[in-house]
Amino acid sequence: MRINENQAIADSLGEPAHIIERRKTLNGLIKTLDDSVKVLTRDPELTAAYVDDTGLADDIKADAMQRK
Repeated sequence: MRINENQAIADSLGEPAHIIERRKTLNGLIKTLDDSVKVLTRDPELTAAYVDDTGLADDIKADAMQRK
């Protein structure tokens, strides 16, 4: 058991409720991103589409640098 998952310990440490909620939100985001990486790694078509988009991303960055 982690310390930040035990409500009694969290209450005794006096951690504000908004901090606890923020941690839950961030942990959920991390889980979603980890799951997304697993899907992208598992599906070669999605990975191939990502690789093809890197050239487009580079072009967009180069265009943005020229405009500055």
